[in-house]
Amino acid sequence: MPKSLIKSKRRGSKARQRTPMSVWRAANRLLNSERKTYRVRMNTAITTVNASGGGVVSGYILVDPAQTTYTETSDVKAMYSQYRIVASRLTIMPATGNTNVLNIVFASLLNAGIGTPSSYNQVADNANLLWVTNISFDQTGRPKTLAYSSGLPQIMFQDWGTNSTDYAGAPGGFYFYGSGATNSVGAFSYIVESIFEVRDRV
Repeated sequence: MPKSLIKSKRRGSKARQRTPMSVWRAANRLLNSERKTYRVRMNTAITTVNASGGGVVSGYILVDPAQTTYTETSDVKAMYSQYRIVASRLTIMPATGNTNVLNIVFASLLNAGIGTPSSYNQVADNANLLWVTNISFDQTGRPKTLAYSSGLPQIMFQDWGTNSTDYAGAPGGFYFYGSGATNSVGAFSYIVESIFEVRDRV
C-alpha cells in the first residue's frame, strides 16, 4: 500500500478519536449556551368545571404557566429562565353529578385577550373547534381532545418572572360554552398537556 494512503488513514483515525475532555467541552458548551433550547412536556391535574346556578358552563383555559398550574412548573423554572409554548392538548371527560343532556362547544385561540364567552356562536365562530355532544351520558370511554399550536416562529420567549398579564411566550389557550346543565354541579373535567421550549440555563 502506498505510504500516502497509510498516512491519510492514520490521520483520519486520529481525527475520529474523542477524549473524555473533548466530549465534556462540547456538551457543556451547548448546556450553557443562552440560545440552546430544550423541549419539556408538562400537564395540569384533572380539573372539574361546575355549571352556574342557571345551568351555564362557560369559561377559558390559558396555556401560560403564569396563569395555569402545571404539575412540574417549579422544577422546570428552577432550571431554565425562559419559555415559549410549542403546542398544547385539551382532553375532556364527563363529570359525575350532571343529569341533564348537555352539549358544549370548545375552541382554541392564539390571542392574549381570551374572555368568558356568552354564547355558542361566540365559540363556534373559530376555525379550530370541537363540539362535545351529550357529555353527561358519554360512556364510550373515548377521550375528546382539542389541540392548539402556537405557530412557533411568531412566538417570542418569555421570562418566568414576567408579569402574569404578559402572554408573549404563551398566548391563548382554550375556551368553551354550554347551557342546559344541571345547576351548580360538575359539567365536565379536563386535563391540559403542553409542550414548551425552554432556554437560558439558570
